[in-house]
Amino acid sequence: MSSKRKDSEMADLTKRQKALKREYAGKTIILDGKPYTGQRLVEMCGEIIDAEEGVEAANSAWREAVARRRALEALHEGAFQALHRYVQATHGKSSQAVADFGFKRSGKAVKSAESKAEAVAKLRATRQARHTMGKRQKESVVGTAVLGNGVSKSNGAITNGAAN
Repeated sequence: MSSKRKDSEMADLTKRQKALKREYAGKTIILDGKPYTGQRLVEMCGEIIDAEEGVEAANSAWREAVARRRALEALHEGAFQALHRYVQATHGKSSQAVADFGFKRSGKAVKSAESKAEAVAKLRATRQARHTMGKRQKESVVGTAVLGNGVSKSNGAITNGAAN
């Protein structure tokens, strides 16, 4: 699986190789102060083309190996899950034998009192910072809203602001 860019680069190198054979066969030219024969430049293009073909072959082999591994994992997954359950049933879910077979031991993580206290402190600080309240706390909050023209409403009673 090569990209369009790589295909284009390889096509350009092949064109370059053919043009070098045609134009500079048996000639020596100076490039950046160094002498190169036409044959050497053709060989340099060929080396890059061969290297790219090697990369593509290795990439293809790697992809095939990964696909094979994934297929085998999918094929054998059920057996290994059953083995995991069997080992847990015979040795216990959190026994060392489960780990010896390469499975993760199950079991609830035990929190220390210190970490629980820290979590509660963070919870309280967050609620205070955000001014959040529970259902019962909200019931005790009573406010007065001004409706307009000096009329206010407090606990369902509407007044005009005059003293009774």
